[in-house]
Amino acid sequence: MSLILASTSPRRHKLLALLGLLFDVKSPSFEERLVADRPAIEQVMSFAQGKAQSVAKQEPEAIVLGSDTVIELDQGVLGKPADLKVHVPERLGQVDRHIGSTDKAERLLGWRARTSFEDGLERTVAWYRDNEAWWSAILAREARAYSS
Repeated sequence: MSLILASTSPRRHKLLALLGLLFDVKSPSFEERLVADRPAIEQVMSFAQGKAQSVAKQEPEAIVLGSDTVIELDQGVLGKPADLKVHVPERLGQVDRHIGSTDKAERLLGWRARTSFEDGLERTVAWYRDNEAWWSAILAREARAYSS
């Protein structure tokens, strides 16, 4: 079973690659439309689910990961700049499969990860839950920069 990232975001691609997983990248055919007075968490969940479902229709046997980001400022959700939302068809020679593995480091250097993927993911999620003040301050700063 393959893992597919339903996103054209270079940042999401980079984050997933850091986990050392084998995954494909597919461009979702989903249009994001902000709904007035809808909470940010509902908007972002809806967008992520829509993206994942649009790719899962073409890849029913795969695990499809959809994600999205919105910025909430003063109880309002900021839209994305129109000039950054450019959907393009897949390009000739586009790389759809990415392999992240520590096998070569183990074979050549004797290095081995001390933390399994599952434990690392669980610890990362717990850290973010326990340190909301830290990351929410960063998000607030980014939102101010984005809106100015």
